[in-house]
Amino acid sequence: MSLEQHLREAARSGRLPALTLWRTNGRYQANLNTGGNSWNVQHADDPVDALLKLFAPPPSAPPAPAGDEDIFG
Repeated sequence: MSLEQHLREAARSGRLPALTLWRTNGRYQANLNTGGNSWNVQHADDPVDALLKLFAPPPSAPPAPAGDEDIFG
């Protein structure tokens, strides 16, 4: 989906209360308010890439250990 399509869909569905784009430290920081005081913040060298990252699906969590296993093996 293009950036334009993402923006139109987010605005239509009410998921676009605030959107900002800043140039900082030679890169771009895109910020999307996700409700209340929560923000999705993304960085990229290119402003469009930073904005597109805001609409990417969140990464999936690693699988939970099975049974008696723990993070220490």
